[in-house]
Amino acid sequence: MINRALNQKTGRHLGYEVFLDLASDIGCVGAESRNDLGRPLFDSASVRVNAPYAEDKEYRDRCRDHREESSHQP
Repeated sequence: MINRALNQKTGRHLGYEVFLDLASDIGCVGAESRNDLGRPLFDSASVRVNAPYAEDKEYRDRCRDHREESSHQP
């Protein structure tokens, strides 16, 4: 089995907890939050608030700065 994480681009309009639920429901081992989707990261909640929810799903959220990455794409 290949371990996969769900990228938030696939559910860009979902709330953060719903996005994590989706990742869990489809068997992903993690989730990748994005900061280049024109919306607040983690629905503007602090990492301290969101971390327990991600931990309950038995994975950590992977988050990195995508803004520079996105600006270089054609």
